[in-house]
Amino acid sequence: MSVDLDNMMLSATGFRLDANGNRRPITKAELITRTADPVFSHTQPLTPPTFNMQYPQPLDPLEIMALCEEVSAVRNIPQQDTGLKAELWMETTDLYYDAGQYAWFPDGECPEEYTETGTYHTTELKNYGVKKTLTLSDIKHSQTIAGQGGISALLGMFAAGEREPGGYNQATFDREYIANIKEKEVRKGASLVLDMLDWTLIRGNSATDPLEPNGLETQIAACSDEHTNTSCPTGTFSADDFDRFISEGCAKPTHVWGHPLALQMVAAQYFQLGWQGSQAISYPGPQGRITPGYGFSNAIHTQVGTLPLIGDANFERTAVAGDCGGLFRSIVYPLRMIHNGEPLIYRPVQFRLAYQDLVPGCTAVSFQIWGKEALTVKACCAQGRYTAQFNGNIATTCTRIGSPGPGRTGGAPSLT
Repeated sequence: MSVDLDNMMLSATGFRLDANGNRRPITKAELITRTADPVFSHTQPLTPPTFNMQYPQPLDPLEIMALCEEVSAVRNIPQQDTGLKAELWMETTDLYYDAGQYAWFPDGECPEEYTETGTYHTTELKNYGVKKTLTLSDIKHSQTIAGQGGISALLGMFAAGEREPGGYNQATFDREYIANIKEKEVRKGASLVLDMLDWTLIRGNSATDPLEPNGLETQIAACSDEHTNTSCPTGTFSADDFDRFISEGCAKPTHVWGHPLALQMVAAQYFQLGWQGSQAISYPGPQGRITPGYGFSNAIHTQVGTLPLIGDANFERTAVAGDCGGLFRSIVYPLRMIHNGEPLIYRPVQFRLAYQDLVPGCTAVSFQIWGKEALTVKACCAQGRYTAQFNGNIATTCTRIGSPGPGRTGGAPSLT
């Protein structure tokens, strides 16, 4: 190997060979330095003018419905089919002796005559639903695009009462695959109608809008003989007081209805009625680790028996003192839903909610999703409304569908 080749090899390590063939470090004076970087000509790359047409940005085929919905009342109030457009029934409200309490009489005489009094009640069934019109061209275009990157699936909404005591854990759908815009609109329309129906079953008021039926809150508030407490409570909810309340009337409730957050406080207060160690805590695994906290089922044990809890986020809540103190006022409804096998609170239905294609018009088609029903509340004296204050805030996050639009007579009430 030549000396020059050896120097080339050794210089990479910082050494070179001297005249005697010995290695020595390279001195600074022997280093060759570069005074300046070479100049390169640089051209800015340009995106082809038709790039976006050739390679368009793909659309995620899954449409996320970032909304909240509530259908607990629809799920929990039973239906009764009828061929009539209205219901009429009579309730006996008193039964007494004509001349007083003279059940006893002497020999040779006759017993006293008696009299009964009663009232007639009626419920008028109302139409409800939605309608949509689409062009045939849009339907076919969307069906072609849906298989090539367009919207082809819907991710369902959030259930407002999910995992709450008495709440319903499911929305109207979880995930829906759609073939075209018509299928998408049918799915959305069905969810909207169900949420609107749930709102009406709780807060409907025919005095505000004559086209809608009265809901649970309106009908029980209109009763003259329902069991009620003070409308101006002080302090926060007391399980002791509520337990006495549901025992005061002769007709005991079978269910407790209310806002899910209010029912959470009801369950928490009933939990504290027990004693320390009353509930056994078991945990699996060899490490013996415990997950802290507690969760409640959909029922409470009262002195009149175990009462199921049914929560619905459409029940009204009112902030106390501007909600600065984290308090709200709401009504809990101990209701007698059924008596001797006969429902006292139910939905009479003449036409069940169903999809229906309408007669096509020229190059467009229409469909509607509609039904006809109402809410019936019988035996007001067996129903109750308990007003109380609860810890908690009224917050607005995802929009909840189903509330009346601004065209509603008297304006749209606020859903909280």
